[in-house]
Amino acid sequence: MIRQYVLRVALVMCVFVVVVGIAVGQPDVIVGDLTGPSNYTADATHDAFAIGTTSCNIGTSNLTWQANNNQHPVIGQNLYRYDSSGRFMMVGQSWLKHGFGALQNSLCQTCTGSGNWQALGVGCSDPYGASLNGQQNGLGPKSEVNASTGYFPYPYTNHTSSIPNYRRLRVPLSLLNTTDTFITEAQYIQPEDATAGNDNNNASYRMTSMTGSASNYSLSHSGPTVREQPAINAWAVLDPGVLLQVVDVPGADGGRFTVGLKRTDNGNGTWHFEYAVHNLNCHDSAGSFSVTFGSGVTITGTGFHAPEYHSGEPVDNGTWSASTASNGVTWMHPVAGAGLEDNMLRWGSMYSFWFDSSDPSPTGANIGLYRSGGSASVPAPPFPSEAWQVNQTDASLDIDGLTNDPFIGPIVANMAIGSFHTLNLSGLPGGYFDLFITPSAGVPAYFTTPAGQIVNLDLSDPLLLPLYGTPIPMPGGGISTMFAPTGPFALTAQMLMFNPGHPDGISLSACLEATAANNPTIVVECVGDNSYNSISTSGFWRITHSGAPVGILSVKLDFSSATPGSAAVGDFFDTDQTGMSGVFNQGSSYRNNSAVTAGLDMAASNPYPGSGFTGTNSLGGANFATIAFAFAGGLFENMTFEFDADTDPGTQGATDHEGTAVTVTLVGGQVLSGNLAVDGGTPNRVFVQFN
Repeated sequence: MIRQYVLRVALVMCVFVVVVGIAVGQPDVIVGDLTGPSNYTADATHDAFAIGTTSCNIGTSNLTWQANNNQHPVIGQNLYRYDSSGRFMMVGQSWLKHGFGALQNSLCQTCTGSGNWQALGVGCSDPYGASLNGQQNGLGPKSEVNASTGYFPYPYTNHTSSIPNYRRLRVPLSLLNTTDTFITEAQYIQPEDATAGNDNNNASYRMTSMTGSASNYSLSHSGPTVREQPAINAWAVLDPGVLLQVVDVPGADGGRFTVGLKRTDNGNGTWHFEYAVHNLNCHDSAGSFSVTFGSGVTITGTGFHAPEYHSGEPVDNGTWSASTASNGVTWMHPVAGAGLEDNMLRWGSMYSFWFDSSDPSPTGANIGLYRSGGSASVPAPPFPSEAWQVNQTDASLDIDGLTNDPFIGPIVANMAIGSFHTLNLSGLPGGYFDLFITPSAGVPAYFTTPAGQIVNLDLSDPLLLPLYGTPIPMPGGGISTMFAPTGPFALTAQMLMFNPGHPDGISLSACLEATAANNPTIVVECVGDNSYNSISTSGFWRITHSGAPVGILSVKLDFSSATPGSAAVGDFFDTDQTGMSGVFNQGSSYRNNSAVTAGLDMAASNPYPGSGFTGTNSLGGANFATIAFAFAGGLFENMTFEFDADTDPGTQGATDHEGTAVTVTLVGGQVLSGNLAVDGGTPNRVFVQFN
């Protein structure tokens, strides 16, 4: 009896161990880092890139990585664009890199190696560089991979193509520019990871900068890798008015969709909607997408975008057609041509949709599943509340054309005394209006009218006064007045326009916060000896902004204008400081992380993409007669920006730069100019100070 009991206990314990082992002994692959990128020469219509990836196994068992069968990961590379209108699109995709072996490094966790390169050990990482992920003979088609299970045929189909840069991350030149924001994304699919249900964290993204021209662009990373999140999540980071809704489809061919949307009031009784639907890993895929409203809605201005399939992959690139009804709009995939598969929304892809609506409140959306014929419902979106009024056609107020985001704050105009600016007012022609002004700051959503307009002034403020006292008519074409502040002030204003055609009977402008103050104190200096070494205390340049309210847009140094007779005359600034432990190596990093805090615009770079500076070069190599730094949006305010000093031939100290010309451009366009002078009180220092 006792023996039987012991045997039963032992059996239960064995089952328990096996079950627990199955539950916890699972691999989990993620993209730990996006590296590179590699930039390739464009052809007449498309540019091409490759993204390096470092995988990490954050699971509890080894991840199989065998080259000569289908038990290895495949790696997709994608590029997304966020433009000034708020639209978010996937603009390019690559074929899939097939893994062939794994190193055992420790990027994400402490690595317990697998003992060979046919598996990625627990906690281990494996780097695949951008050039490796761009090798065309190692890239297979996406359409053959079932992301829900991780299955793909091996060997994969080797479709042929004669186009340049075939199979790489190809992007139409028409979708690239140097002004929009671009985001790279990479994703791993592997059978063990998928069947364990650990595949919702397989994509990561990274912000990038684009430089170059319309005939050939260069891509460089400008932000850190955001792990375990697809790039559609970046849309909500870039735009706080974006709402993300996650939809998980059950079943063997199921997976995760993310629906992103943004609603904008057009100011004329209609609303503009931007939708993006991302399929992370659902093999069922999507063949249609609908947005529903209450009965009687009017839909206009429909649009659609999808990334191209290319390099001989047999997938139709036809546009999804939109059809409208009294309760919404539906997009449907086209029927593919002979020998091609339909253009369904496959895994690792995102399609964009947009339209205008007479109704601001969708009742939901629907993803039509392609393979099963089923559907996945998306609930009515819980829009974030707008807290700040924006300008509209019938009531608009700004300085210098500045705008605001309804989820972030008012229009903010910080001006230096003596600088010139333009006050703009417009609205209903002939309509009567007044400006209400207070020295107090604006208030988020102080009051919302029945028709949804937002009052951002404290109506109980005893200092709140109308500018004119008696409303005056708005002339045709509005009012634009140039002015220059003659003294310090701080005020907040909002326009009220009487408008019989508006449900509220009035139209409100955006809230404007305007300040004027003396110029900030700006110091540009060079301290110490030439710093072509790895000693952090050696010579450096420093640009300091102190005081408010006007930020710095750019700073330019002209080394060719040094005082005649000084050692620096005829010498050039040197940027190839590879011996400086990365402190400043062609702009790849800056002292004390100051490039980040000062808002250095890494996209404004030439000739080194992503360096953060623009240089003029007459000698060749890395030597520059002038260098200029641009700061995005005038973010450089009350901060310090530093980089190391190095001029060739390598013997100069700071005082050898006496006379070097300095040009500082402030937000608003004011230009400050001066030359470096020797500091009589501090050894080996030259500086110029602007007040």
